[in-house]
Amino acid sequence: MITIYCDFYSILQVESTDEQDVVRRIQDYIPLRQRIRSALDKENTAYTVYVQNPILAQWLKDLRGYDPHIVRWEDIDPYAYFEQRFGFVPPVELSISAIQELLKVLPLPYEEVTADPTGWILSQRVDHVWGCSQPSENHLADVAAWMVRVKQIPVLLLPLMEARLAEWAKVDDRYKVFLDPSWKETARALLLRWALRFYPMTFSLRQRLEEFPLVDCNQYTDICIELFREKNNELRRFWHTWLISGSSPDISVALQQMSGLADAELDVIEDWARANALLVTGQLLEAIKNRFARFPRANNVLERLAKVVPPPVPPIPDPLWSSENWLRWVTEAYLPYFAWVIRNKQARDTQMKLAAQFEQWLLKIYPKFPSDPMAPFTPHQLSRIKELFDEKSVDVVFWFVVDGLTWWQGERLKSFCAERKVGGIYLEPTISALPTITSISKKALVSGYLESTDNTKPIAQIVRERLVSAVQNIHVYRHENELEEAFSSTLQPGLYTLMYNGLDHHSHDTQGFTDTESIDGHLVLLSRLIQEGFERCLRLNLRAKAFVSSDHGSTFLPKDARVLQLPKFAHSVDDSDLEGIPDEQTKASSRARACTSSRIPEKDELEEIKKDWHYLQKDVFSLPQQYFIPKAYSAVGRRPKGWTHGGATPEEVIVPFIALQTNKVEFLEPVINISGFLFSSKVNALQVTLGNMNPFPITVLQLLVADSTAKLIQSYVEPNAMITGEVILPAVVYRESARLVTWSLTCEGGGIRQVFRGDVSIPIRRLQTSDVDEMFEDML
Repeated sequence: MITIYCDFYSILQVESTDEQDVVRRIQDYIPLRQRIRSALDKENTAYTVYVQNPILAQWLKDLRGYDPHIVRWEDIDPYAYFEQRFGFVPPVELSISAIQELLKVLPLPYEEVTADPTGWILSQRVDHVWGCSQPSENHLADVAAWMVRVKQIPVLLLPLMEARLAEWAKVDDRYKVFLDPSWKETARALLLRWALRFYPMTFSLRQRLEEFPLVDCNQYTDICIELFREKNNELRRFWHTWLISGSSPDISVALQQMSGLADAELDVIEDWARANALLVTGQLLEAIKNRFARFPRANNVLERLAKVVPPPVPPIPDPLWSSENWLRWVTEAYLPYFAWVIRNKQARDTQMKLAAQFEQWLLKIYPKFPSDPMAPFTPHQLSRIKELFDEKSVDVVFWFVVDGLTWWQGERLKSFCAERKVGGIYLEPTISALPTITSISKKALVSGYLESTDNTKPIAQIVRERLVSAVQNIHVYRHENELEEAFSSTLQPGLYTLMYNGLDHHSHDTQGFTDTESIDGHLVLLSRLIQEGFERCLRLNLRAKAFVSSDHGSTFLPKDARVLQLPKFAHSVDDSDLEGIPDEQTKASSRARACTSSRIPEKDELEEIKKDWHYLQKDVFSLPQQYFIPKAYSAVGRRPKGWTHGGATPEEVIVPFIALQTNKVEFLEPVINISGFLFSSKVNALQVTLGNMNPFPITVLQLLVADSTAKLIQSYVEPNAMITGEVILPAVVYRESARLVTWSLTCEGGGIRQVFRGDVSIPIRRLQTSDVDEMFEDML
């Protein structure tokens, strides 16, 4: 029997075989007639033909005269075949071409879909957002987002999609906006309408979008951000004009009206903040953070703006303070203020007056430091390293001597080390040797003392001679790759010292504040070397510690800095790096703010220069010659373009000393003592004492006593020291003779934050009472 299928739309997916043929071309006609003739001549032969060309079917019409049991004809109707295959009549909006395509790609439904064939087809071939017949409240936003994102709308299904939109419009009038064929533009307008919902009506774009419904597009902020990028110039012009014409406090109103999703908005906010630094507050930064919470770039801008917020002006220092109080004042009050002034190009009058007070104190107290082993003096750091080897409490010490490492850079280095999970980080401020030039301060650092005679020995030789009695293996490197090579080789117990000068050279050429990403690159490198050194020691089962020292910091001279000429009896400093190679001599002479003389100046010569120069007398300051450094912020010879050193300002004298170790230090619980008495129905004041038994300082973040915060005289507690304070407890009726009072202490130190809890029994005292008083005590 011969079966002929007329499948002009190629509905049936078949291929030619020995028992069947698929014919599409006119050229197939003659061979086809021959095969049909052969099949007719042979009885009981099954042969199937799929004719996909109407002309061929017309040429074969003579075969329709055969008896159906000999030649059977089947006409393939796409609509009928579609219904037969999927169980429902195809929607009328589908063309033959669409049906033809759907028959090829649609899967068989796994459940009854006759209730909403349109939704099933569109959800399968377009997107699930088209699958619902009854749209929800936020469905319109989903449709708009899809229309913006889709690269190309399927043309064959477009009539079906239009029909679906018309159905939705009957349920919800808002969908009528899509009855216009410009779907994508309408969708963009809907999303922008939502994003601009807080904008003032004076904004022309907001006015143009008022005709569109306001739809909650909160989950599509990423699309809104992209749409705003095309409108950035328009947004920037609007807000720039708005802020210029308005008063400065209106920045808070502007934030309320912004979308929080546009680069232009964030740029305008940042520009305003930099132009109005004194008006930027923590509260304003929090408002910016909240408004731009969904904007990825906001974190970087907020980090920059945080540096714009002015810190409190440091209190006037007391000349009678201890060295510890002066160091705390410099690091906690002065340097944050100094950083803000330099970063934001503020007037430096107040900052320079404060620095001058520090200089006066330092020059007066400094001669006592060399002979006081407990003084926070950089040359004393060597003895701490030597002591570790003498006590045999360590196998390996990594000592990083970083030229020109400032206090704020030391804080950032500490953070980078903490991010790498380096343990036991202890950062303390120390005072550099004077004058703060490499040839003096670095030599004093590695020698462990100030030398009153010239010593031109290389750094490596000085380090070896000073520690030869305590350390078996001493290595001194000038380049970080040399230290890395030591890590990869067989690391032996001993001292590994890296003299790192890259940061100082970088700072000399930097004209902004030295906490940029390029500066961070040096600090990240150092933190990585510390981490890798520790990891290597752990693998070799070696006990290791690391220290980071700085010979001096740096300072930045104001543009109008006075330029001092050298005194007639003095000459410029040849600032050598003590490795036999001048530290870029031609530049060093202009960078270092110091000069020297081999003779003691006459009385009249000193009188002549005392207004502008500090005189560091050789015998008093333990120096090989008479040195002179400028007071305050004067340049010597010519003003350097970047950061310089050689003076006695806090930022170049106070430097970080960082101790680190492979494992976290043991954090001993502070001793809490709460004393006093409780009186029933009265507000009570108890005395609090907190003792720090750790070998490192701790900072008290919070001390709660019976849910009340204790007020301590200070939050910073030195090692093996104690502080006092008071806590006020609210009035409560007590009936017992003593009350168990609980306390909770949150503090940090040694790179660790800890919470300690405890309790103490406080006696209850009663005032003289009568029997009547006792009877009515519940009513008090």
